Formats: sequence, C-alpha cells, structure tokens
Amino acid sequence: MTLMLVLLFIVNSADKVVLGIVAEPLREDLGLSASEFGLIGSAFFIAYTLGGLLAGQLNRWTGARTLLILLAVSWSIAMLPVVIWGTFFVLLASRIVLGVMEGPAAAIVHTALYSWHPVDKRGLPSAALSSTASITKVAVAPVLGLVAAAYSWHAAFLVLGLAGMFWAGAWLFAGREGPYIGQQHSAAEHPGADPAAGRVPWAKVFRSRTFLAASFTLFAMYMVNSAFLTWLPSYFESGLGFPRAQAAAMFALPGAFGIIALFALSATGDLLIRRGISSRIVRGIVPAVGALLCGVSLILPPVLADVSSSAWLPAVAVSIGYALGATIFPLFTAGLSELVPARQLPGTLGVLFAIMGLGGIVGPALIGLILDAAATEGAGYIQAFRVFGIVAVIAGALAILFFNPRCDRAAFERTTRAARTAG
Repeated sequence: MTLMLVLLFIVNSADKVVLGIVAEPLREDLGLSASEFGLIGSAFFIAYTLGGLLAGQLNRWTGARTLLILLAVSWSIAMLPVVIWGTFFVLLASRIVLGVMEGPAAAIVHTALYSWHPVDKRGLPSAALSSTASITKVAVAPVLGLVAAAYSWHAAFLVLGLAGMFWAGAWLFAGREGPYIGQQHSAAEHPGADPAAGRVPWAKVFRSRTFLAASFTLFAMYMVNSAFLTWLPSYFESGLGFPRAQAAAMFALPGAFGIIALFALSATGDLLIRRGISSRIVRGIVPAVGALLCGVSLILPPVLADVSSSAWLPAVAVSIGYALGATIFPLFTAGLSELVPARQLPGTLGVLFAIMGLGGIVGPALIGLILDAAATEGAGYIQAFRVFGIVAVIAGALAILFFNPRCDRAAFERTTRAARTAG
C-alpha cells in the first residue's frame, strides 16, 4: 500500500514538474512573457491552496480508497484539454482545475499512509512520500523532457494524463486502508483530546506554537520548492549558461541529493525516536536546521560565481541546499501526527498544506516579476534567490525555537484538566 501511494505521489509531482520541464518551448510556442508564465505557475498554487482546505470535509464524506480514485481521475481529465487546445487561457484554466483537485491529495494520502504505520515508525514512510518530488526530478523529468523533445510539449501532458488513469485502475482493485486509523487511535493516545468527542478543539490546534512554526516554515520551503519546479531548468539554462538539453537533465540534480537526505535522515530519525531521543530534536530541530542551511545556499550563488568561473559550483550549492530543505516535509508531517487524534489528522494536514500552498502562489510569480524587472535574467535569478534565502533562514530559526508537538500536546492536556476542574 505504501508503494501504491508513493506511485500516486509520483504522478502528482510529475503533474507539477511538467510545466517547468517544457517551460522554454511552451513559452516560445505560446509567446508568453516571464510574468505570464509565472502567473500560470502561481495560479496552480492558488487553486492548490483552496483545494487543500477541502481535505477534512472530503475525508468525512467518503473513505480514502474511493476518494483517491476520484482525485487521480480528475487530474488526468484536467491535463487533457492542453493536449488539444494549446493556448494561454486553456493552459491557465487547466492548471487551476488541476490545482483544486490536487490540493486535498497531500492530506488524504498522508492519512492513508499513516493508517499502515504506528506513530514511532512514520518518519521513513513519510520520507518515501516526500521523496517522490526528487524521484520525479531524477527519473520522470528526463523522460518527459525526451518526450517533449521528440514529439512536442503537448505529448508530455498526454503521458501524464494516461498515467493517472492507469493508477486509478490499479487502486480500484488493490487499494484499502490500514489498521492504524479511526477508532484504533483513542483519546488516551492524545492526552489533549476531549475524551467525550475524541478531539482537540480546532482553535487550540491552529494556535499552537508547533502548528504556527510548521506552517510558516513549510510556507517558506514550498515557496522555494514551487519556484524550483517552475523555473529551475530555466535558471540552469538562462542564469548559468548550460545548454538546453543539459539544463533539462540537470533538473535531476537536486532530486538526487534530496532522495539521499530524505531517506537518511528519516530512517535515522525513526530509529532515534524508538531509542528515546526527543521527537522535538529529530522531527523539529534537525529539519529546521536543514531549512536554515537551504536559505544560506540560496544566498551563496553570486559569491560562488566570484570565487570560481565554473557554473557547476552554484548549481551544486543550490541543489544541496534544496536537498537539506526538503527534509522538512516528511519530518514535520510525522511530528504533527503526534499533535492530534487520528480522526483530526486529515483536517489538520489539510489546513497545514493549504497554508504551505501559499508559498507556491508567491514563488513562481515573484521570480517572474523579478526577472522582468532585472537588467538580465542572470541578475534576476540572483535577486530572487537572495529573497527566498533570507525568508528560509528566518523560518528555520523560528522552527528551531517553537516546533515541539509533544510540549503542545501536554499543554492541551493541562488546559483540558483545568477546564474539568473548573467545571
């Protein structure tokens, strides 16, 4: 089941990545400016953010098995109009519809995944899901690039539409939920929960320091991630001067570093937690430091360019920084699963991922605006990465200070006990 969900997330990631893979030929074919292309990228993430708010309600409406089939089919349908009518407005509408339907996926898929794994073993399967973005860059993006080069950018969209349909058919026969879900997680496992309702008041969850720190840091890192998805091949080509084919292939570089970092830290983290190391350290401070270092790496390219004439040095620095920052997604998500009862996890993650999606709205459009205003594209990328780097450094520092799910869970418990005593 974990493998099936990972495959679905690979399709999900590829749907996002394809716009960056075909960016240059698509812009040339449709005559799009950098700002118009950035608008399309950000429109997807606006819709993605709104769609994420639907996760809790959809999970109450039907189970993960049926819901995931419907979502996968809807992604495929959203991809196909672009194959037939390649215009700016059709592409914009397609990405908006795709964003709405992909928005709930992260919360629903994580909930389905956690139904197969106990709390102390969720870091590694979370990393498997988060690694799909990197796997997509390493294994899928080059294939999509070859398809687009051999046929056209339309063909890359068609391939992904068919992939979603194939996955939905396989899940129809094989998909199901695991034992660690629903009533299996009692209020006793989450001391801050209301034992009568089996829930923590939503106001407490969303005002907790852990949730706020996670939200801002994920926002910052997703701003970086979405910008990379949309603009990184163009940065390698126009900003660093690599040939187009090589720039598309280099899209796999940050993904390769990301896979290593995700699995190494998540597997080690699960082991440390089972040996009694605080989850705040493993699932809070460690990934927060990764976000901070990611921010530093985005500020470095102009410095590295002065040190060396090789374009490879800034490319590798940015890729390693991305890999370190990517560790925040599985570890923070696994940490937040300790904050609330299982029945509230889809709603909690849905709101979290919706806030995170705001970073996706800002990232692509901001780079487009900066590029259009800059004297050269190379200078524009340096300015944009510097802004993103500063935000990531601030977010990582705040997460180091405030991300502590077990402490906030204990605070829920104290508030609940005080209310009972007063009553």
